[in-house]
Amino acid sequence: MKLNVVNSINYEGLLIASDWDEDGNIIGLSLSSTKELEYPIYMDGKAQYLSQFCKERVRIKGKLNDGVLQITTFKILKRFTKRIPA
Repeated sequence: MKLNVVNSINYEGLLIASDWDEDGNIIGLSLSSTKELEYPIYMDGKAQYLSQFCKERVRIKGKLNDGVLQITTFKILKRFTKRIPA
């Protein structure tokens, strides 16, 4: 079976949790792109690390293998903080 692999390119968007275990821990991530597409992310060590940055804008360099984004490198673009009214 031949996999459909796209050369490494940059993807940018919002990192979102897409699956959780029975204890509420994130076990699946997706990238909601600026082009309104959603890419499931292959859950390796880099993706596990990224799970702490859900709801943050990220740029991911990686390969799309059969619709699943495999991360090569990543950058957090903007950190959002909640402001508590005085």
